[in-house]
Amino acid sequence: MTSDYQLISDGKFLIKNYGQKKPFSNFLPGIAGLYGTPMWVFYVNRGQAVASFGTRNKDNAILEFFPANKAYQMVTNQGFRTFLKTKPAGASAERYEFHEPFRDGAEISPSIHRSMEISSHELTIQERDHSSGLETLVTYFTIPGEPIAALARIVTLNNHSSQALDVEMLDGLPQVNPYGMNEFFIKHMSRTIEAWMVVENLEKKAPFLKLKVDATDRPEVTMIEGGNFYAAFVQGSSRTEALEVWTDPAVLFGSALDFSVPRHFFKKADFKAPFKPLNESKTPCTFGGAHFKLSPGRSKTICSLVGHARSVESLNRVLSRAKRAGYFEAKRQENRNLIEGLKTPVFTVSASNTFDAYAGQTYLDNILRGGTPVCLTGSKEPFVHYVYARKHGDLERDYNRFLVEDSYFAQGDGNYRDVNQNRRHDVWFEPRVGDGNIKTFLNLIQLDGFNPLVVKGTDHHFRRTLASKKALSRFFAPKARVLAETYLSKPFKLGEFYRWLGSQGDWTPGRFEKLLSQISPYLVREEKAEYGEGFWVDHWTYNLDLLESYLAIFPENLRKLLIEKHDYVFFDDAHRVRPREEKYQALPGVGVRQYKAVFHDREKAKLIESREKEKNWVRTRHGKGEIYRTTLLSKLLCLFTNKIASLDPQGVGIEMEADKPSWYDALNGLPGLLGSSICETFELKRLAVFLVQSLENLAPNPEDAVSLPEEVFEFLVQMEGLLSRSLRGRGESGFDFWKEASSFKEKYRRATILGISGTERKITLLRVRTFLEHAREKIDIGLTKAHDTKSGLYPTYFVNEVTRHQTSGASGVRPLAFRQKALPIFLEGVVHAMKVEKDPSRRKALYQAVRKSSLYDEKLGMYKVCGPLQEASMEVGRARVFTPGWLENESIWLHMEYKYLLEVLRAGMHEEFFQDMRKALVPFQPAERYGRSVMENSSFIVSSMFPDASLHGAGFVARLSGSTAEFIHLWLLMNVGKHPFVLGPDGKVSLRFEPRLPAFLFTEHETIRVYVDRKGESQAVIIPKDSLAFLFLGKTLVVYSNRKKLDTFGKTRASVRSTALYDTRGRRMEFKGDTIPSPYSLRVRDEFVPRIDIELG
Repeated sequence: MTSDYQLISDGKFLIKNYGQKKPFSNFLPGIAGLYGTPMWVFYVNRGQAVASFGTRNKDNAILEFFPANKAYQMVTNQGFRTFLKTKPAGASAERYEFHEPFRDGAEISPSIHRSMEISSHELTIQERDHSSGLETLVTYFTIPGEPIAALARIVTLNNHSSQALDVEMLDGLPQVNPYGMNEFFIKHMSRTIEAWMVVENLEKKAPFLKLKVDATDRPEVTMIEGGNFYAAFVQGSSRTEALEVWTDPAVLFGSALDFSVPRHFFKKADFKAPFKPLNESKTPCTFGGAHFKLSPGRSKTICSLVGHARSVESLNRVLSRAKRAGYFEAKRQENRNLIEGLKTPVFTVSASNTFDAYAGQTYLDNILRGGTPVCLTGSKEPFVHYVYARKHGDLERDYNRFLVEDSYFAQGDGNYRDVNQNRRHDVWFEPRVGDGNIKTFLNLIQLDGFNPLVVKGTDHHFRRTLASKKALSRFFAPKARVLAETYLSKPFKLGEFYRWLGSQGDWTPGRFEKLLSQISPYLVREEKAEYGEGFWVDHWTYNLDLLESYLAIFPENLRKLLIEKHDYVFFDDAHRVRPREEKYQALPGVGVRQYKAVFHDREKAKLIESREKEKNWVRTRHGKGEIYRTTLLSKLLCLFTNKIASLDPQGVGIEMEADKPSWYDALNGLPGLLGSSICETFELKRLAVFLVQSLENLAPNPEDAVSLPEEVFEFLVQMEGLLSRSLRGRGESGFDFWKEASSFKEKYRRATILGISGTERKITLLRVRTFLEHAREKIDIGLTKAHDTKSGLYPTYFVNEVTRHQTSGASGVRPLAFRQKALPIFLEGVVHAMKVEKDPSRRKALYQAVRKSSLYDEKLGMYKVCGPLQEASMEVGRARVFTPGWLENESIWLHMEYKYLLEVLRAGMHEEFFQDMRKALVPFQPAERYGRSVMENSSFIVSSMFPDASLHGAGFVARLSGSTAEFIHLWLLMNVGKHPFVLGPDGKVSLRFEPRLPAFLFTEHETIRVYVDRKGESQAVIIPKDSLAFLFLGKTLVVYSNRKKLDTFGKTRASVRSTALYDTRGRRMEFKGDTIPSPYSLRVRDEFVPRIDIELG
């Protein structure tokens, strides 16, 4: 790293002179703990950094939300400001000098040095003015564990000069949105809406900013109880004193309506308001003022809180605590422990501090999209609840309507694919998650094989039985129990339940968790979800990763998972895919297009809405009966049949039949061109292989069968016959197969519009296996046809042009012939091909073909998301519009590059992987080129195709990238292997470590590292020389000793020679070789082994 970009102590990343570097945006995690109120906070590397913050979403911005390019321009004026008037102590007023830290004039003074320290839990900026001797330090973090949402700001002024100074200081924000505003009011009614504004609670020196009533133009007038607030304190040795707060910007800035300079404040010494402040009918500011003497070598600290409270009473209760000495430092430490503790499951000690810190940050960012499981024990089964997830939205993703739920046990909206992939390996870090994620995401698969886009978190339903009432009676008196039963009679979220309990009496977190452990057997989870904006064709594929991940930890549960548990449901939605003759349109001079393929069925919506509870689960009696429950195998067969019936007319790709593309969102126009994707065909083969192998492992008897809804059974049988005919040579034409399969699919979908009959039909597992093998054979024919022998690669996406058609009905089209055209190459197709390719030589050939192709960026040593798109039509989507090297057009799209590297490692190409890793992984990027902290991922890195060479290798769009899930998978493969728990022929489970680690990652000297454990306590560990350490299953410290410093792969390698386990009493058990037998393997999985030492040789 260059001197201006450095990893420093405690995992912090330092950027010197940050305001002169490449601009970037970033954010604080905003996590407040289970019993705190989260908020979102975005910052940039300009001015005093924080550019926007608020609660929930953009409609609740406290400091107005601006996209990144605007935030860079405006943060210096509209963000936090500090104004100083200083003079030598005892000197006359004429000696006052005026200064605003972190703000430049026409020229940048060489005597002023600035820096930014970025950590996972807080942000610090520093300015040192060597001419005046003044140093200003500003630290930001969010407050955990409080009923209010608050951003803490600690400003410390240090006097490094040789003389005492008289200092008058203002610190705060020139403009703050009162609560009750929304984005429309802010952006389009900012002048008119001021008439509703009022500032209250000034007598407490903590202004409470809000609209008097809801400003929506409607007959019902709604009062506003909540408010945004600001409070500032000056820290003393024994107590903290509240500062006077100014809320009328005219009092400070006068005629400087652009907030460029506080003219009234700078006008004279010992500032006093020149006129009576107006605290309503204008957009307020919030500045705390202080006047103090600063001796040489001494400092003064101003602490402030700005945020949102549900009531002025709750605010004032918190502020009474905030005034106590030590409050801010205690909350700062609590926040640090909270965030650092969330990173602990990937605690790593290697020879690369940067790699280790990057692993922790990546795990944290993975949580911010997928959430993290909280396990509350006490009942027979652990009660698992996900917290802290949110949709990825920030200053560079300005298009997204993100949501950070402002409640206890906070959840947030996310997209199905994103949340699913980010939870892929949660069971590896918290085995008590079990098959919960499989159930969550497979339950959201519909009868038509699609799924809702938006995942909205979990609601709970309380089953009222004699036993559940008895459980409540342990915590409530009779009258209180009736109130609790009334509250629990409707769907509820955990956080709101706890808040309600707090309104009824004195409830502590410990008591609440005991209550949950007692009533959890009577709670029914309902994953809330909604359609969103279309059906992507790739979302279902991520469920295969969940299945593989679970079985790597619980291999003995295959039978139970697939065929014994009878509690899977189908998501029910009112949006339907139109049949072909309704969605295909012949456009004059253009050709046949597929637009508006999905429509909202009002009759179905009415039926769903008529249900009393758990409305979105498929019912029997065609929507009017009971919720239909089935096995996982039944669901997977329904899904598989839908997808094999969706092969395109060439039998190569899966059709984009529902308005949305595959993973590559920027090909948004491809569905309109009747597009298809080979990626999902590879995944369909992968599902077929998984099911066939699973059925082989289950060793079914000839009479063993699975029950299917009769509609699914008939659909499968029709496809079974079509596959047999196709493979025997009849109906060989891909078009004929497509025509028949589409007809069967449309018939099935018509039969299941409202639900299913409820009648089941059985099909033997042997027959299912034959069906799957025939389907795999059909798939292989298409994949072979698609392979480009010249380049050695597979095309990824296709346009299926209708060359002949006849009209059908008023405006419909019936295709009679197609011509398929492949788009230019994409890295994605290779990724999926590698997933299913078993031949090592063919995998190696794919890798070599990629290196020779335009997918490889030789200048950066990285892999582009696609090759040149110039030959593709503009109609394929926005990717074609972007400048090459930027966004989804020939950039290094980190998620897909990491997917590719993952497959290289999984394919056993270890030398190739580690060679690429040191150029492609973010922690090994040159920081000056990357332009931001190399602890943090970006969505894309500008490739060498971009016209501006100064940006080549720079990262854009911060952190919440799918690359986090891929890196975690890489981390697990490197440290543990593919399948740590193995089921033997005797039915017993053993544990085997198969690390794939390069010699350069083993430590050069003895190393001491600290991590925060599950209890929030710091734990120091000493790792010897020539070692590498990590946490297995989120809690067992594994230490590899590699005295010969060899790679653990290749011809000359270090392998596992012996393994020593240490139980909770410190007793040692040693095993020769690489296998830990049962029952010791299960003791590791069940958290009874805190340390494992493994000798490599």
